[in-house]
Amino acid sequence: MYDCKTLRNAENIKSVLLEIAHTQIIQKPTFVRNCMEKELTNARLDKSKVENLYARIVPTNKKVVLLEFSEAMDTLKLETAKHLKRYVNDMDREKLGLFLRFCTGSNLLTTEKIHAEFARNGKTTNCSYVWMYFEDSKNV
Repeated sequence: MYDCKTLRNAENIKSVLLEIAHTQIIQKPTFVRNCMEKELTNARLDKSKVENLYARIVPTNKKVVLLEFSEAMDTLKLETAKHLKRYVNDMDREKLGLFLRFCTGSNLLTTEKIHAEFARNGKTTNCSYVWMYFEDSKNV
């Protein structure tokens, strides 16, 4: 996970952890900064614009629960949609990010709406901001 090629044991665990920490905390951010420094300097970004952008893409339950559903839904689908909204509303931040990653491919809010559709197939899938929940035709 941290690209550690050293066999860890009781004698070297402290030095291995220090090396991993240095890589994660110092080297990686420095590399990213060095790669983007020229472009970001030329971009002339306003701090308030960056803060607004960040505030828009950070997911909250209130933003994500605004799921869009199909127009024509029977009672079973309406009930399922209600439970899905309640489930999303009760998610913690980590699960919310995972839900968004499943629906959109990103754990940030990169789209205005997530459209949920119900179909008959027996599988669950996701595709370009459309989350499809397939009903089990045996139980309907």
